[in-house]
Amino acid sequence: MLRYIEIIINFFMKKIFALLFFSISVMLISGAGCSQTYSDEATNESTSGAEPKNIAIKTFEVTGESFKFSPVELRVSRGDTVKINFKNVQGFHDFVIDEFAVKTPQINAEESASLEFIADKAGIFEYYCSVGNHRAMGMVGKLIVE
Repeated sequence: MLRYIEIIINFFMKKIFALLFFSISVMLISGAGCSQTYSDEATNESTSGAEPKNIAIKTFEVTGESFKFSPVELRVSRGDTVKINFKNVQGFHDFVIDEFAVKTPQINAEESASLEFIADKAGIFEYYCSVGNHRAMGMVGKLIVE
């Protein structure tokens, strides 16, 4: 009986290690060669009689395709206004960041959608595609708010 349990444990351990190795490999491959692209836009915003103030908008061009985003890492400062221009180049995808309650509509290939929010909390936040099992298949990235 004990031998049978050992065989079962060894079988599942091999599967777990294989899955872990595959996941790490996919993450390393999908992150290779990606660069961060953003621009700062200054806008004037006035509020009833107050002096206009300049607000920097960090704009990122993010593409989505079969189970990956590019770039896979976005970096901003706390308090920045962030604009994501999401372009789907292949398949059916969206772009979601739960912690900032932002989500694009699910769009087809060659369609685009944009969203904007204020990065009002510091930390590392995952963005992902919520279509089917795309998130589990590795269609994720990191938003780093410093």
